Amino acid sequence: MDTSVLLCEARAGRLTTPDGAWQFAAKMPRPPLDRWIGKLWELEGSCPPARERELPRGDLSLIVNLEGRHAVVDSTDPQREHVFKNAWVTGLQERAFVTASGGRAWLCGARLTVEGAYRLFGVAPRELANTIVDLDALHGAAARTLVDAVRNAPTADRRLTLLGTYIAEHAARACKWDTAVEWALERIAATRGCLPVSSLAREIGWSREHLHRRFVNQVGLGPKTCAQLARFHSTLLALEYHSDDGLAAAAQRLGYFDQAHLAREFRAIAGTTITDYRRGRPFGADYGFARERTSHSSKS
Repeated sequence: MDTSVLLCEARAGRLTTPDGAWQFAAKMPRPPLDRWIGKLWELEGSCPPARERELPRGDLSLIVNLEGRHAVVDSTDPQREHVFKNAWVTGLQERAFVTASGGRAWLCGARLTVEGAYRLFGVAPRELANTIVDLDALHGAAARTLVDAVRNAPTADRRLTLLGTYIAEHAARACKWDTAVEWALERIAATRGCLPVSSLAREIGWSREHLHRRFVNQVGLGPKTCAQLARFHSTLLALEYHSDDGLAAAAQRLGYFDQAHLAREFRAIAGTTITDYRRGRPFGADYGFARERTSHSSKS
């Protein structure tokens, strides 16, 4: 498959933050590839060893490590870290998780839709929900071949094209994708999670119980959780691009009962307050990421 014609030209640039400088590149997919891939990206730079909180954004990720130490902090024991050396997959997450870096970072990745991940990895989404796993465990030798090819590619444009081709070729496999659940996901996204599950079930002509079963089987999470995450994602975008709005106005616009409801739900999903999230946001970085105030790791 000639994926290059399905990708927009790479957008590249440089970011300077208080603790480091970064080079970035990105490619956006054209139809029909955009059904499976939201964005292809590459990031390279250095900063002091740190921990970063990554918040749910309603998609899945495939990431290839080109250089540096990258780990996920154990949610029950902050002193334990699971290191990912080559390539890994982040499933749909209900809650934020914390990553640890050794300073130098060079990563190449893809943000995937639920359908794209379902087709790409060939496993039930419920097996990936709330997990982060090595790609090798899912694709074996093919994963190792991908990592070698991406690492040996001479340019960011070529690396992103290789990654896009890998996804497209694997995602083109035949699978039983539930178009009714896809329609329901689109309705949830269109209403920013504000459509009650009972109304969604009524629109699609199913009972709430049947709707829940179909969602868990296809997506890995229930419709109520998907709606909460859609509203949370809208909140992240509002904080990023409408920062001048007060929280009370944002809560009303996003469908929360009031500001206190917004604050409670944000903390339940993010594991931190809105104030601390804003304080930890690296200037110029993609939304949904925030530096932890204290680093627990001295590894590099």
